[in-house]
Amino acid sequence: WIGAIASVSIVLGPVLGGFMARLGYQVPFFVAGGFALANVLFGFFFLPESLPADQRSTSVNLARLNPISTLVDVLSMPQLRWLLIAMFLVALSFIAIVANLGLFTKDNLNWDTVAVGSVFSVFGITSIAGQALLLPWLLKRLGPAQVAIIGVVIALVGFLLIALITVVNSPALLYAAMIFFAIGEGLI
Repeated sequence: WIGAIASVSIVLGPVLGGFMARLGYQVPFFVAGGFALANVLFGFFFLPESLPADQRSTSVNLARLNPISTLVDVLSMPQLRWLLIAMFLVALSFIAIVANLGLFTKDNLNWDTVAVGSVFSVFGITSIAGQALLLPWLLKRLGPAQVAIIGVVIALVGFLLIALITVVNSPALLYAAMIFFAIGEGLI
């Protein structure tokens, strides 16, 4: 359910950002920054500390803050190493689509920000439906590993359809690709 709820932001964010960009390309960034600042202030002033006082550290060891040593420690655990590498590659593919889709559609389909926002909304709605309805149904009938493999195959079909847009230049193909990609990503 957390993935489905997070997909709501994928639905609303691009649509609102597309409309705000009509006021200037910098407006969505300022609004996003305002929301981030509001989250920090809310967390600082209204959320209580959850760690008991007797377990809190009074000093900070700079060596423990090194993310590389922490990553090396985690990757040294064989049971986690390949899972983390696989999740990194899945996240990288998702981020590559999100980061480049706007430029891709502008160059290949001559789309504006509102049209790109609509594609992300279709992605988000499909992702919500897939994670809330399809994922639990498949998990009851198949194991998690089989569902993840199916998700990778479906996402791969989405990637191939996106690549095909450079030849076909079809908005319908892009929507179909994003539906495949959303379902696949939701199952992984």
